[in-house]
Amino acid sequence: MTIHKFLSISVIAILSYGISHAQNNTVTDSEYTTVKISLTDTKNRINPMIYGQMLEDCNDNIIYGGIVDKYGKENKVVTEYLRPLSIPVMRWPGGSAIYDYEWKRGIGEKREAKKESIWQGMEYYTFGTDEFISWCRNLDIEPYINLPMGNNNTYNHSLKEALDWMEYVNGDVT
Repeated sequence: MTIHKFLSISVIAILSYGISHAQNNTVTDSEYTTVKISLTDTKNRINPMIYGQMLEDCNDNIIYGGIVDKYGKENKVVTEYLRPLSIPVMRWPGGSAIYDYEWKRGIGEKREAKKESIWQGMEYYTFGTDEFISWCRNLDIEPYINLPMGNNNTYNHSLKEALDWMEYVNGDVT
């Protein structure tokens, strides 16, 4: 259905409601609302960033066991299946897993796995910030790092932690 047809149906529904409402009630001139709709022949561009995806390692099958194995080795078959989708933006860590994710465990040489409290699986931290950004760049996807600024401060999710993560990603390489 095109935007014009959808808009026409919506306008008809609104006008029908207004007419039936006006017939059943006394309406004064001051209660009338004027709606002006201008349609052009040009199509508006929809920002592709609204069509993004997210990565949440629910039940150990999306990231570990899907995109990479627990050692961080990429599953190239999955990558190649995703490539034709032309995903514009990927949000990670996604969903409720963000409240359990400790970004500093996912950088550097030494990575210690831990039991993930939300989905009860394992977070191996071998697919961390750098791996996520590299993976996105390989697929021409804009990486979107999800900051845990919600109501769960169990893992020191604070403004300082968010700023530190932003500094890590955008700051000087040292």
